Amino acid sequence: MNNFFFTKLAVSNIKKNSPIYVPYIVTCVITFAMFYIICFLSLNESMKDIYAAGYAMSLFNMGRYVAVIFSVIFLFYTNSFILKRRKKEIGLFNILGLGKPHIALVLFIETLITFVTTICLGFILGSVFCKLIFFIILKMLHMNIALRYIFSFKPLLMSCTVFSVLFALILIFNLFNISVSNPIQLLKGSSTGEKEPKTKLISTILGLIFLGIGYVFSLTASSGLSVIIFFFPVVLSVVIGTYLLFTAGSITLLKSLKKNKNFYYQTKNFTSVSGLLYRMKQNAAGLANICILSTLVLFMISTTASLYIGSEDALHTNYPYDISIDITNAPFDSLGDTASIISREAQEDGKILADADTLHLLYSHSDSDKQVISAENLKERSFVLCISIGDYNRIMKKSETLNDGEVLLYEKHHHLKENSFMLADKSFSVKKFINEYPLLSLSTGSVITSFYVVLSESDFKRAAEFSVDGKTPSFTKNYFTGINLSDASPEEKMSFSRRLYSTLEPLKNNGAGLKIVARDAERGSLYEMYGSFLFLGIFLGALFLMATVLIMYYKQITEGFEDKDRFLIMKKVGMSDNEVKTSINRQVIMVFFLPIGAAVVHIAFAFRLMTLLLEALYLVNIGLFLTTTIITIAVFFGIYTLVYIRTAKTYYKIVHAA
Repeated sequence: MNNFFFTKLAVSNIKKNSPIYVPYIVTCVITFAMFYIICFLSLNESMKDIYAAGYAMSLFNMGRYVAVIFSVIFLFYTNSFILKRRKKEIGLFNILGLGKPHIALVLFIETLITFVTTICLGFILGSVFCKLIFFIILKMLHMNIALRYIFSFKPLLMSCTVFSVLFALILIFNLFNISVSNPIQLLKGSSTGEKEPKTKLISTILGLIFLGIGYVFSLTASSGLSVIIFFFPVVLSVVIGTYLLFTAGSITLLKSLKKNKNFYYQTKNFTSVSGLLYRMKQNAAGLANICILSTLVLFMISTTASLYIGSEDALHTNYPYDISIDITNAPFDSLGDTASIISREAQEDGKILADADTLHLLYSHSDSDKQVISAENLKERSFVLCISIGDYNRIMKKSETLNDGEVLLYEKHHHLKENSFMLADKSFSVKKFINEYPLLSLSTGSVITSFYVVLSESDFKRAAEFSVDGKTPSFTKNYFTGINLSDASPEEKMSFSRRLYSTLEPLKNNGAGLKIVARDAERGSLYEMYGSFLFLGIFLGALFLMATVLIMYYKQITEGFEDKDRFLIMKKVGMSDNEVKTSINRQVIMVFFLPIGAAVVHIAFAFRLMTLLLEALYLVNIGLFLTTTIITIAVFFGIYTLVYIRTAKTYYKIVHAA
């Protein structure tokens, strides 16, 4: 035998196994193309022309690393399906005289063919779509820079290197599996794991506990900071719980159904329950993977789409005025002329002030050592914002009154369970919990617990001088002015903000901090950040969706071949074609829609956690997020149903061939 013989054998093997090999190769090609595109975007020189390009570049780099990890896990997983299906064929080759070195050579040639096909077609596909993707990215980021498609060998070299290592690892994995198996084991390889599993009550209970931990945290998370700190442990807990409940809990459920004689001993239920139970251990792992991937798709698309759709809403929430002026660490009594200076500059520049609201603020980002606010149940860091009752009534057009020691309190997530607390070493009682507060945007995006306090005039003056250590004031003094201009273009607003900065800049000579922000100047940065999030969400969502579809396809192919003989027996014992088809449909429906149902439940419990994350990114429109999430679930369910219809036909075709 010569090497040409082995090459022909490898090509013949790929052709004969085309129903399982072609989807695998197509997946490799698409995965390579997408990885090449993300490398191209993260390394392309034109991306540096984007305003504040740091967001986009850092997110694309992160997406590149996620894509590498995903490609390793996903292609190894799909390869395991192919290897299992082909073990019988490889064992037959061994019995017919091909030694393991010869089989290893055939596997090497097959892997090489797959690798070369992946690189060539993936590069062509990636190159074709790169220019289109680049154009879409610029539109998402609202950028009008010149479109420059610059070919570079670096993205191609990086992609080829990653996938050459990946295919080498897959080949080593396959060779190892073949080397440790004898021909008899290989012949039975595609039929292993079919013993009826035992009830795993302890694993089921552990699954409920792990899932419960994740759900309880999601429902009780008190701030964005706690979400960020515990996000990955909570996700890991839900993933472990999902796997345990699918692999052990499903078996426990099916065993309980089997014990119910009135339910089990019916033709339609008997075949469905016994068929699923007979091999549930291997089936459940695939279902758990589908559930987790579906959850990731729903999570990423709904959050990133909400951010992008709500960009203008977030911009106005974070910057409620056309121009915002912040003067910090300056004595309040030294800023009396600031309002008149602003009015004079507007008149000289020909601008009409529609609004010019001013506020004296005190704020503090407390830590565990210098906590300016404390209560019995308040353990974590907090942000405290204080204004006087006079400013509150003027801005909100109210007529509230406060005695010393009394406050009005806005506290969105109800961290404070009692009506009293310590602030600046003085005890205060809450006269009223209010549902609106001036300039909430000053701390919108903060990931820590936030308190918005209205103090009496005397308490406000006392807090302004309060110091935990007796030296440094604990509160930062902030003189805020918000300006809205009538009939001014975005360019005129930005020009006027620069004029104001030049006029007020001498304040910095006295140690004061000065920050002047025009809302229109921040629009590009916000769109760039949210557009980058959306692209990355769609990019990774597409990868995970592709993985979900392929896992479902291979699962149904595998299950179809395994069920073929069993349903032939059912027909021989008297079941009609219609009864067989009904039983198949029931199994397929149960297998397909259990993961998506569980994924929707995961998203429902995680909704509060997701809203806290979005608040940290300045999106506080919960109605928009809820609507986007529902639409995302509906669209994903539609795609999922189409995959179900196609897979069910393939599954039935295989079984009906019996």
